[in-house]
Amino acid sequence: MTYYFAYGMNTNLYEMQHRCPNAENMGAAYLDDHKMVFKYHADMIKTPGHTAPGVLWKITDQCLASLDMLEGFPVYYNRKTVKIQTKSGEVVDALMYYMIDEEEFCEPSTGYYYMLSEGYNSHKISLKYLKSAYPAVA
Repeated sequence: MTYYFAYGMNTNLYEMQHRCPNAENMGAAYLDDHKMVFKYHADMIKTPGHTAPGVLWKITDQCLASLDMLEGFPVYYNRKTVKIQTKSGEVVDALMYYMIDEEEFCEPSTGYYYMLSEGYNSHKISLKYLKSAYPAVA
């Protein structure tokens, strides 16, 4: 099993159950020195002093293969290992996807934003983090 940190549509319980039925939800978690922005899809950018929430999952190799296909790995999103803090304060190494190209900041579609807000709400993560990604939109 591998830890995976989701901050976009994979925070949504229904979406993850559909594509990764063997994933184990570990709950809300946090990535230091990053913030989420929208480049149509969600992305994380290094931003000292900021903390970005998401959801920590334990995934299988089969889940990872499914996520790689969904995320367009390694063309649209790449992945790296980051230090994630759980709600209990434990720090774990987890995989995280990030956009490869320097896409322009832009507003997400209404459906995509709604899917993320459902995921954040179900994990009791404040929607202020999603809303704060909008100022980056030029």
